[in-house]
Amino acid sequence: SGAGEYFEFSAPAGARLGNLSGIRFLEEMMHLDAKGTRTRDRPRDRAVPEHFQVTCIAPITFRQVARRFHGAAPKRPTAVPPSCEAVTRKWANQLLRAAKFPELACGEELLWHGTSAESSVCITKFGFDHTKSRRSPVGQAVYFAESISKADEYTERDHKTAWLVRVRVNEPAVSSATDPRSSRSTLRQRAEQSTGCILLDRQAAVGTFREWAMIDGAQTLPVFMVTYKASTTPFRDDRDDSWVAENSRFFVSVYKQYQRRWGS
Repeated sequence: SGAGEYFEFSAPAGARLGNLSGIRFLEEMMHLDAKGTRTRDRPRDRAVPEHFQVTCIAPITFRQVARRFHGAAPKRPTAVPPSCEAVTRKWANQLLRAAKFPELACGEELLWHGTSAESSVCITKFGFDHTKSRRSPVGQAVYFAESISKADEYTERDHKTAWLVRVRVNEPAVSSATDPRSSRSTLRQRAEQSTGCILLDRQAAVGTFREWAMIDGAQTLPVFMVTYKASTTPFRDDRDDSWVAENSRFFVSVYKQYQRRWGS
């Protein structure tokens, strides 16, 4: 059924991914790149989680945004995405196939974007808008991470929402500086000449994470909305299919409440 201006929940895909095996598959995928590394962006009173439990995964179809994304594809993308991890990419494509979405093309990655429930409503109505960015090491942009550990820094404490997004990252402007603000104008100029992508490689600089700053929203396509819990200790896994169904109903009811509150 439709929801919001641009998107609809993909019911057939949800039927396959919304079972316990699909949820556990996503949890394993989250743990592939998770690491207990603290950065300056994590609130001091929030511990670094090492364990994640998905409560709901909702495949999303953005029809207008998808047309814009595919219409903006470069004629000659790079042969190999510069940040591609073979194992992670294999799992990402398996997840996309389960939802009957196209696999990642050359120059694309499936990346995380952590945000608040309120911001998620805006995303479902308008897609990603880089002018709404509140953090700007390289100016206004939408930021994505390959690790859920990094994306988790920008979620709410109790209602954790993250997006899995197809992002066109070929030929990025690359910065491995600890603080890229000193070269902001040069990075943005180089990015604007390509796909509007800046790779902030703090993993190479200080051993933390890699992030992608996108200054062109046409190069991003949200495909999954994920709600989850995070903890420093393992979760007790006594879930069954009735638990999954109950959480899915709760997710839809809560989302509709948010939409009525902020969607107008």
